[in-house]
Amino acid sequence: MSEPKYSSNAFIGTFWTIIDGDHYVSTLGSDIDGDGSPKNPYLTINRALGVAMENDKVVIGPNEYIVGGGEAYNARGPAQPCRLATIGNINLSVGGVVTVDGQLSQTGDRVLVWKQDEPTENGIYIVQAGPWPRAQDLDSPEDIVPGEIVPVLEGANHANRIFQNTTQLPVTLESTPITFTVVSASGGSEIPTIEDISGLQTALDAKADLAALDTHTSDTTNPHSVTKEQVNLGNVDNTSDANKPVSNAQQAAIDAKADRANVLELNNTASYTPVADYHPA
Repeated sequence: MSEPKYSSNAFIGTFWTIIDGDHYVSTLGSDIDGDGSPKNPYLTINRALGVAMENDKVVIGPNEYIVGGGEAYNARGPAQPCRLATIGNINLSVGGVVTVDGQLSQTGDRVLVWKQDEPTENGIYIVQAGPWPRAQDLDSPEDIVPGEIVPVLEGANHANRIFQNTTQLPVTLESTPITFTVVSASGGSEIPTIEDISGLQTALDAKADLAALDTHTSDTTNPHSVTKEQVNLGNVDNTSDANKPVSNAQQAAIDAKADRANVLELNNTASYTPVADYHPA
């Protein structure tokens, strides 16, 4: 019998009771970032089966079952999937039948609102004339369960994608940021966009662009206000070469020379003639 793939340490802090598996699947996992390990499981069975080798053992989390592509969903998720998911901020107080992710919404549609400028407004809403109300299965703090999945069926960007609630407890509606992230894109086969990965765009926005970097590196005006002491040049000043004092070594060399008056006479001539004017002392 072969040795288990994972050591006992790999299960510390997890809920797994089966410890001889090769690939682990849970609704708390991800088909994008998961690696199938006990602490970083996949989200869908399809993802696990896609990487499993012959005779590999796939372990599903207790009372959890999800198949990529929208065929089956975990009971902890919303009772119904959302038809659409937003791609930007939406005016919930105005509401009405509007276009969401390239599709015209219809009265009664469930819409995953997850890109609001004010994250406390995020959640699942019902389309209607006038302001949109929160869906009844996600309209109280008790309904917010981190790890719950939210399938989305249609949309130019989010069709057949699975989102996961990543809100931090405790929750006070309209005060606590409600957050979601994409954990499976089109059944796990599509590469996620920057907007799909929670926090990635914010992190990228915090970086300097290449033009700004080039401008900074070519700036010769000392933008960081570096002092000469910081680069061990504290004794350096800006005196021109012509005005610098004679050093001790230079003065010693000068003193070693004979005085001109002691080695020649110019005989009041305008120029020096070696034969006529040279008179050794």
